[in-house]
Amino acid sequence: MSIKSNIKRQRMLNVIEDPKTICVEGETFKYRFSKKTGLIKSISVLGKDFLEKTGSEIPDIFISNTESPENEEYSAKYEQEAECEILSATPYEVNIRSHGIYRSPTGKPFPARYRVTYEIENDGNIFIIVDSKITDDCEIKWLCISRGKLNSSLCKYFIHLSDQNKNETAINYIYGEIKEDGLLFSGEFIPWCWFGNDESGMEISIWDAGYQRYGANLISGKLDENAPEIGMNISASAKSDGVSYEIMAINGKTTQVNSGWEHTAYFALSITPPKIYNPFFSNMRVWKSETYYPSEDQIKEAKNNGFDLMILPIKYFGKTFPHEKAKTDNIVSIAHKHNIKVIPYINMMEIDQDYDIFDEHAIEWHIESFDNNSNVFACPGAEGWREYWKSHVDKIIDENNFDGIFLDIYYDKLLCRNPLHGCQRKYIRPTFIWVREMIKHAYLKAKSKSQDSIVMANTGIMPLSMICSWIDVRCSGNSEGIIASNSLEKRLFHNSFRLGCNSLMKVDEIDQQVIANSILLMSSLIFSNTNLEEVNLITQYWDILRFFGINNAKWYPGFIDDPLAVSKSPDIYVNIHKDGSLLFTCVNLSDEDSYTEIEIEDTQKLDLDNKKHYIIYEPLAQKLCNDLQTDLSLSLIYGTPIISRIFVPKYGVRIFFIKSCEQTPILLFAMGSDGIVDQAWDEDKSILKAEISVYQNVQVNVTLYFPTGKLSHIFADGQDVNFVWDDEQKLAFFNVVSSKKTITIEAQRID
Repeated sequence: MSIKSNIKRQRMLNVIEDPKTICVEGETFKYRFSKKTGLIKSISVLGKDFLEKTGSEIPDIFISNTESPENEEYSAKYEQEAECEILSATPYEVNIRSHGIYRSPTGKPFPARYRVTYEIENDGNIFIIVDSKITDDCEIKWLCISRGKLNSSLCKYFIHLSDQNKNETAINYIYGEIKEDGLLFSGEFIPWCWFGNDESGMEISIWDAGYQRYGANLISGKLDENAPEIGMNISASAKSDGVSYEIMAINGKTTQVNSGWEHTAYFALSITPPKIYNPFFSNMRVWKSETYYPSEDQIKEAKNNGFDLMILPIKYFGKTFPHEKAKTDNIVSIAHKHNIKVIPYINMMEIDQDYDIFDEHAIEWHIESFDNNSNVFACPGAEGWREYWKSHVDKIIDENNFDGIFLDIYYDKLLCRNPLHGCQRKYIRPTFIWVREMIKHAYLKAKSKSQDSIVMANTGIMPLSMICSWIDVRCSGNSEGIIASNSLEKRLFHNSFRLGCNSLMKVDEIDQQVIANSILLMSSLIFSNTNLEEVNLITQYWDILRFFGINNAKWYPGFIDDPLAVSKSPDIYVNIHKDGSLLFTCVNLSDEDSYTEIEIEDTQKLDLDNKKHYIIYEPLAQKLCNDLQTDLSLSLIYGTPIISRIFVPKYGVRIFFIKSCEQTPILLFAMGSDGIVDQAWDEDKSILKAEISVYQNVQVNVTLYFPTGKLSHIFADGQDVNFVWDDEQKLAFFNVVSSKKTITIEAQRID
């Protein structure tokens, strides 16, 4: 099969400036900066503004010297004459800087100036530096480095990492629905938080709390050792008028400062999705080789079992087991001959003893304690390791004919306190911004070689947009863990659609429950073996998606808050894919058989027209669903379309192909085919001619629909083939295998 990509070129920024605002626009977002205040006044994601009707600007920084800042607050948002300018602008990065004075609502100035610098990257991530400088000796009690109020209609859920003061971990995510007014969370050092819905959101990332200077009383910012504990420096709460967050640097501690005292803070703001979901990677059949050098027989077996992509482990960094390029070249060549793509498995953080830098740098670069085991985990925060790793990734991509790269992130180890490379802080130091740097480097390097390169990463449940924005396909976990997750966990952590990514799922053993979750989340499975019996359990679903053209289809997920197709059963979800025709996939995640009705919310999005004739075909059952077809046709005429009384067994998947069709013969479906190249009905000769794209030497199951008359002969590549005629349904079924990449079919009708 010749795989052609629909991947767009690298995302680019567009900048528009007028007397009042600076607007920076990317693929999924639009930021508007106010020239009066120098703050962000609009954060629009997929056309919806997270600051709309809140009166908020971000970062809503303020300073105060009263017992309660509400009594007298001096904020950047009250400045009316800030200096706001574009420092530089390219299609990939825009830098903006603003200066102003902290003022009260009446315009009264505080003896302090602010400077905010924004580094906006083309994926929507903004690195923000907030600098506050005192212009006269004074006393302050409060200093906020970022505050904002978000549109409550867009903030249905929240997620945050645990407070690192209490629980040093990068995998403990606290999450929930935002249902009522009240405190959502608070902590001393919460490195990451997100607010949003099933389709969009906004996240804040902080990687260092060392800038919090409680009790600082010198220009140098020396800490007062008698100062109390920092307290709750980050918090979020919900009210009817919006969802608010606040990050404090000085929180109620009287601090004497001299003229010239300066405080600098850093954080990042990102949005979800950072890119538009691309269906090109939605139907991959992935085999992860267990050996460095699989045999040609293993590769052939993988191909015969339907796999089209191999993840290949390589030993590129080592000295004891050096990368044997000739062997790898041969494997890649064999795989490509059989139309299997090959991507290397690259670990991002592990240093084995056989690495050439182990003896010299392992202790310096390792995460936390080093116990002299055979390998250690290198910290992404160690600049030396990052540069070493990136140089080797460059070699892997430059010197080999791989089709992309698979990056393994130890997402549970993105914390460090090793002072030898600068990670010692008051709290353990999160390292995800440097993981972003490494992944971005690999992504851009791979895409510079070929825009069709596939960048995969094992992110686990980590839902950080700033990292996932540089990934095509995200592996969110093992099938066992995904199945065990509740509905909200699936949506927040395994829903890669809202991150603009496709999805992968590791699997140890296939069963119907695994298949149901995989199909619902559109998560391709990673097999570590090519056992035909297990593969066959899901191949039939792959074949349906492949013929339909899932790689080019618009996807309307069924597990989001407001799906396009609403199931009346809480356990049954309905995915819709649209590419000329429609594919309705009903998935039952419960352990009980169930019936449901499907109500279609917006017929215009699906181009459903009450003047057209539709047929509904269920490929696995090989039958026309005349009752469902009648439901659809009548309800299109009389109101909101409803398809009723659909039975889905426990952990079952039923797929319905919906196509507008005149009363003329057509090739309806071909499981095992890559799709229809061309087809035409010749009424004068009563002959249907069709051409389909296929895997060579793989069986294709073809269904023809002849609404009038009866078939007399079917020829495939000129050979007469046997077929089964169902006179009641007016369907013909036959199987065909070809050594070519296309099959030409001719079917003769008897009138």
